Amino acid sequence: MNLGFSGAAKMEASVPEFLAAADASLYVIDARWNMSPALVATNCAPFLRKMKALKPDVPILLCEGCTVRDHDSCNPAFRKVYDALKAEDPVKWGNLYYFEEKTMLPKEDKEATHDFCHPNDYGMLHMGHAYARRIREVLDAEARAVAEIRVTSANRSVTTN
Repeated sequence: MNLGFSGAAKMEASVPEFLAAADASLYVIDARWNMSPALVATNCAPFLRKMKALKPDVPILLCEGCTVRDHDSCNPAFRKVYDALKAEDPVKWGNLYYFEEKTMLPKEDKEATHDFCHPNDYGMLHMGHAYARRIREVLDAEARAVAEIRVTSANRSVTTN
């Protein structure tokens, strides 16, 4: 489900409750385009904490914004929140993932946008492939983690019987 807030997604505190109502295998949070670094600093961690409280077992993929320009001031702000949460409790935040912008648009040919910011058809195709790869990586990592837990649990029950 793509909610496509069309420039209005700012990681508001009420949105996680709405998102948690969906039976999701993964939450992809791609709100960067609508936010300033100050708004990221204010809203991002509380938003992610609420999502985690509502759906602790569902992985979250936090996405940077992409551009063919060389600098995006919000991406470091998102990375700072991500790194802080992972450092705070690596187990609790074990299913929080990050998607760096460097693979989203081809920077070498500058043909993916019409204004060096907004993707054209070619850019959207490239981004779709990049998102599909990263989502597949996250879901594969989650499947491996679940399998590891099952094997560990099975081994414990065998050794205690």
